[in-house]
Amino acid sequence: MPHVCPDQPALRRDPTVAFMADLFTRPNKLRVDVLLDVSAEFPSVVQMLACHRSQFFQWLPYHEDLQVPDQESQQITWLANWISGLHRQRCQHFAEELAAAQVPSEPSLKLEAYEISEYGQRCSDQRLAELFPGYQTQTLSQSVIQSSQ
Repeated sequence: MPHVCPDQPALRRDPTVAFMADLFTRPNKLRVDVLLDVSAEFPSVVQMLACHRSQFFQWLPYHEDLQVPDQESQQITWLANWISGLHRQRCQHFAEELAAAQVPSEPSLKLEAYEISEYGQRCSDQRLAELFPGYQTQTLSQSVIQSSQ
């Protein structure tokens, strides 16, 4: 982008592009290339998301007609419960992939799923390990599961 960043050289190769999970199925359900268990990091994720106060404690309640507690400590608990619900939906959505990877679908399981896009560079296992710390190669039915624990 010479007019935006004239001091930066052009990329010599495409970057890796990954789509993060959504629950859509059309035109295609997300192909799970990397499935991360982020259960151990979940408290930190909640704290980071809580920093976006207007997004989670103002817009989200307004948009979805939700009631948020007034006290900050209760807001964090509320947010953790709300996000846990998203993770439960994700586990249900990717139930086949979890079963193929022999991962028990537990209520406490927190997952992030990614599809490596054909628009970017294809990744070696080494590159995936750099992009997704703790990544382990375990290809099962074109799914990869790793645990950050």
